[in-house]
Amino acid sequence: MRNVIEDGLVSLKTGRRERGECWCWENLQEGRQPLQGFDMFGGVKGWPVAVPPYKQIDVVVVHEEFVSIVKDAWEYLLLNGKQLALEEAGVKPEDLILVTHAGTHQDFYIHDFRPPPLPFGGGNNRQLIPDPRFAANPFHHQQTHGFHQPRSGGFGFGNPFNQPMIPSIVYLFTSLDAGHEPHWSSSPVFVPSGAGERPPLDRHFSYKIG
Repeated sequence: MRNVIEDGLVSLKTGRRERGECWCWENLQEGRQPLQGFDMFGGVKGWPVAVPPYKQIDVVVVHEEFVSIVKDAWEYLLLNGKQLALEEAGVKPEDLILVTHAGTHQDFYIHDFRPPPLPFGGGNNRQLIPDPRFAANPFHHQQTHGFHQPRSGGFGFGNPFNQPMIPSIVYLFTSLDAGHEPHWSSSPVFVPSGAGERPPLDRHFSYKIG
């Protein structure tokens, strides 16, 4: 296989496009959500991914490169195919295959593997049984009106105020170029390989590189 554009044998207009999607297997009813990527130098694309607490998010990223005007590629092949086949590839001209569209399809995941906290009150939940001695006592009813006995004994753990847990934002960096190694990062700033230490992910994340 030979890339006649990269080898400088012909000048053809080309284009690139990328797309990314993410989803959570535990919430498939929400479907796949598109990712909003941002461009970095060197043809690298950054993808912010929101990871809910204690969940796994799967990601697919597609990079494509294509000849914008396919007719121009066919004209080049018709004019130069015989020479390319016999002198360059050592095959018959009819055995040549014209490729005008190429790309990559990569799968990833990021997982917050921390165990969920215990419900408030821990494991000491028990239903309170009213004492029949106070059932007909109006004074007792008046004194306790407006005060609610908690359903659990003792102090619990977890989120006592039922505040929503905020998703963590991590960043995936991908590229069509074969020399680029995809990687996850806690920072939106891309650090090329060998240019310095990349910000590590928090320890409670596990991940897969496609």
